[in-house]
Amino acid sequence: MAIRKASKNGSTRKTATTAATTQTTDTIQAVDVPVGVAVRAAERVRPFVDSQTRDPELRKLRAQVVTELRQAEVRGAELRRSAVAQLPGLRQRVEQELTKRRERVEAEVRDIRPRTERTLRRVQTTAKERLSALV
Repeated sequence: MAIRKASKNGSTRKTATTAATTQTTDTIQAVDVPVGVAVRAAERVRPFVDSQTRDPELRKLRAQVVTELRQAEVRGAELRRSAVAQLPGLRQRVEQELTKRRERVEAEVRDIRPRTERTLRRVQTTAKERLSALV
């Protein structure tokens, strides 16, 4: 089903192809990531048959996991703090935009209201005259 979207110059273009491509890419990525992680994990796991090499290797791997976990935690905390720091500015920009839009709408209403009320009074008067002529 082709979806047509009007552009600024009035022409239309198909967006279904773009959406389908994005959807296909997302689907492929959703499959590729877990498979890649599984392969990488399988490559990193070695059979631990020798007790002399097993214990030091496990300690090394445990330390590596702890280090990577700590790094992920630090990175996550940095991103969270950054996002929280951006919120007040974002809120202020949104409020300013909403205020501008509200002021534009109110100004438009102030401009249109007198004409609309005059037209309404004229239509009401005409309707009353026609009604009284019928009665």
